[in-house]
Amino acid sequence: MEWNRRYGSPEYSEAFMGKILKSSDTCYYVVGSHTYDRNSTGSFLYTESTVLKLDADFNEVYTLQYDNQTYFETHINDAIEDTDGNILLLGIRSDTTYFPRGTLHKITPEGEVLWQRQYESLPGSSTYDVNFLNSIKPTQDGGFIMGGGVFPNAQYQKIWLVKTDSLGCDGAVQENGYFCYGDTYKDTVLLESGIYEFLSENEDTLIALNATVHPPLTTGLTDTAVNVNETLYLECTNQNYDSYQWSTGSNTYYENLSFSNIGTETVTIALTDGECSAVDTILIDVGTSNIKALEKEI
Repeated sequence: MEWNRRYGSPEYSEAFMGKILKSSDTCYYVVGSHTYDRNSTGSFLYTESTVLKLDADFNEVYTLQYDNQTYFETHINDAIEDTDGNILLLGIRSDTTYFPRGTLHKITPEGEVLWQRQYESLPGSSTYDVNFLNSIKPTQDGGFIMGGGVFPNAQYQKIWLVKTDSLGCDGAVQENGYFCYGDTYKDTVLLESGIYEFLSENEDTLIALNATVHPPLTTGLTDTAVNVNETLYLECTNQNYDSYQWSTGSNTYYENLSFSNIGTETVTIALTDGECSAVDTILIDVGTSNIKALEKEI
């Protein structure tokens, strides 16, 4: 034996190791869990997922806990490193009903959680339904294959395999939708048609939204100028919208305007096409510059 060391805190009642992973930055990740008395009563112990990172000389870089203060029992069983140097932590978590479920955390080398997922094969109709995952490997498509077991009502253990994509999602749901330009879907502003990907509310399913986005409604008109009492003809470039409503009262795609006072006039055009609508605003500078230029020439 060259040496032996102990790691941990006096606050921990017990500590358990699941795996040691050597990373590409020559560090070591010791993953598992520790047990402690959350309520300081000595009568009820909780187990929390724990990651101990060591440098190349086995000095402690950090010790971090995950899922703490939330679940009755959590534990990390396996860990792998992805091509970007991030760490995938595979484990279990259970609440006070003792219904264990598989979990997957992705963390940075600094220990920051990028995302977390939860998996279950059984519906949890019984407080004795058990789901656990204890092994993870990368797949050729960039995703992951995870293995463990399930116990329906704590009986008849079966092998359980879960295949996910690179985001840890174990399923994909295809949705189609028609949207107006600028609509918001799950906090994303839609500006063009295409496929948008979102996570479901419990973050274990990938939603692929095939969005058809109506092009932006616009008159194609820009700010302009006209002389007092002269006629200004304005015509929308798109003449096939369902309706046009000018602030002057016109409801066609064009309008003839004339102003008797010098200044800046504002004209708005409300456009609708199907379920989409927009308002365009045109500023018109009303003056006498052309008249004065003509009088100067005379």
